[in-house]
Amino acid sequence: MATKTYRTRFINSTAVLDAALERTHYVFVECLRQMIERYLDMRKGKYGEECRELIDIILSRSNTFAHGVIDQLSRAAATTSLSDPWTDLAKRVHKKQGPLFSQHEGFAVVDGTTIHTKPLARFSPAPGKLAVPAKFWHQVCDSASTYLKSNSKLMEQWRKDRKEWLNDRSKWEQENLEFMRFWNGPYRQFEEACEQKRKQSQLAAGERVIPKLKESRERGKRVERWHLWYDWILSHPEIIEWRGCAKLADFKTVPLDIQRKIMSKYPKQHKYIPELLKWLKQNNPELAALDTRRAFYVRTFIRFRRPPTLTLPTPYKHPYWFTFELNVFYKDVDFEKGTIRLLLIDQKDDGAWSFEWCDAKLKCDPRLKPSFRAKLFSKEGRYPPYS
Repeated sequence: MATKTYRTRFINSTAVLDAALERTHYVFVECLRQMIERYLDMRKGKYGEECRELIDIILSRSNTFAHGVIDQLSRAAATTSLSDPWTDLAKRVHKKQGPLFSQHEGFAVVDGTTIHTKPLARFSPAPGKLAVPAKFWHQVCDSASTYLKSNSKLMEQWRKDRKEWLNDRSKWEQENLEFMRFWNGPYRQFEEACEQKRKQSQLAAGERVIPKLKESRERGKRVERWHLWYDWILSHPEIIEWRGCAKLADFKTVPLDIQRKIMSKYPKQHKYIPELLKWLKQNNPELAALDTRRAFYVRTFIRFRRPPTLTLPTPYKHPYWFTFELNVFYKDVDFEKGTIRLLLIDQKDDGAWSFEWCDAKLKCDPRLKPSFRAKLFSKEGRYPPYS
């Protein structure tokens, strides 16, 4: 079914409304972050293997499935009467170790305030506690599941792409055996010579020689302006025989007059070295072909991209937006007058937080206004779908 998206903007006419909107967003994101951490603990097996099975079931179902499972694990007693396989597992976990936490006593703590679901009995707001509607609790549970599922899909795609990348690299190496002999032979000797040169330079400067933590074979554009690479090519002209299409006698060096001309035009080393290398490749086709394959191999097959990371949401730097549901968190919408009522977290004089209905103004897309739609549909000869 086709859907359309219309933009609507809240107008923060008062400081109280502005603070309530920000407070609601802040509390929701902090609750979401703590719920994600709880899910991760379940996945790591902190609550036992059966809870790990439950979190796997949660992350394999729809985004609105999570709160049903967590609801059973956070009550005084499991009350579900469904016959799904997860219900027996949830009852078994509850019977074995009791509730993982009590949603009625507190499922999150935000700035010293305990966030809990509304009890069945009557209650009054008190400092240090915030009773949230059931839909708020459901959205926290379901959003945590959505957040982890999104990361899991990214990781799954990354593993798939890396597997394909490894297969492509293996296939390319099998098809370019001449280059791989150069890569694992003479070129490795060049890298070892560079490492020795680095150590000698540190010793000459009176510095402590620091060994590398791991071998690095990625040398990209730096090689094209590196004097060590130019010097090594001149001292190893036999590399043009890498695939048997040229002989050592065919290697051409840069004449002295051309060297002087280039170095006079580009006095700095990092400027004239690329020009000298460029001349060598232009006059030694086999060297150019070898360098082209080296650059391609380094760029494509040396290092695969890093795996996606799981960044927990934060209210301001990495926000995750709260969803307002009709007749639950907003009502009495009048697009013509630009008014709406929102259920937000307000702060009392004694510092207690509570959900209260707040009047707000909004500025919406004109297509949402009944008068605009009636005029447009009348002009087009269509009956308005709603008034």
